[in-house]
Amino acid sequence: MAKKTPKIKNKKNHLIEVLNAVTLKTPCKYNKKDLSAYVLSLFLSEDRKLSKIVNEINKYQFVLTDELIFKYYVHTVPKGRRYIKFTKKTKESKDKDQQIKLLMERYNISKREASLSLIERKRK
Repeated sequence: MAKKTPKIKNKKNHLIEVLNAVTLKTPCKYNKKDLSAYVLSLFLSEDRKLSKIVNEINKYQFVLTDELIFKYYVHTVPKGRRYIKFTKKTKESKDKDQQIKLLMERYNISKREASLSLIERKRK
């Protein structure tokens, strides 16, 4: 009798399910809409032991399908528990985002123009 894969409740749970499928070899149905292969590669690249594996597939990241990249990770990443910590936004970067939004609204400019003006202000 085949094992049933659990239903996905939200995107955060799907991320955990996919990471468990890759690292612990648990059954999981991959859904490209909930988690792109690019984001999966970002998370896996945080583990130094997996950096060579992730780097090999990065060359083909936007050429291969997401499902194919997921299958590659499932078959090449060694089985085992991993603590993958992802870098969070700092307070400084959140403040910068708020400043950019404020500049965009006040002067009716694009996000790129607003970020460039912030960079120029810091140089002066």
